[in-house]
Amino acid sequence: MRMGCRRDGASGLVPIALALVGDLVPFAQRGRVLGWLFGGIAVQAALLLGFSTALVLFGLTALAAAALDVPLFATERPHSAPARRPG
Repeated sequence: MRMGCRRDGASGLVPIALALVGDLVPFAQRGRVLGWLFGGIAVQAALLLGFSTALVLFGLTALAAAALDVPLFATERPHSAPARRPG
């Protein structure tokens, strides 16, 4: 779900960034600016993907540990008689 949101967000931001570069930067310097733009996108994507992958793996590990611990530590207790009230 989150990956789809990132993809949809990037599909809106990249064309806007390219249009701004095309409008604001002279043709002779456009290659340098586009290199910085796509280099920044690549570095940021690698950092964010690594962070989100680590979170997903941590969450899956915690879920697996919880799923294994519940059957191992769940014990049936014998039903006791209801408590008697004095009086």
